[in-house]
Amino acid sequence: MEYHIDCKQIITSQEFHRVLAETLSFPEWYGHNLDALFDCLTELETACLVLENWDACSAYAQGFRDVFLDAQEENPDFSVIFQ
Repeated sequence: MEYHIDCKQIITSQEFHRVLAETLSFPEWYGHNLDALFDCLTELETACLVLENWDACSAYAQGFRDVFLDAQEENPDFSVIFQ
């Protein structure tokens, strides 16, 4: 399944965690931190995350980017596209 998030609409890292949790239907135990994000992404089944306007969230995005790429390496069913 392909999921789209428009990063231009997201201002803070806390908001990004919230949007990710809602969009990807993370479990209630999701801790809204990068470690929990990695755990959830590596458990996804057949998911492609398309992050539109990625440059708009550059103020806080580096940690997220690293987690997305690490999860993509760990989970062959997960992929991420930065647009």
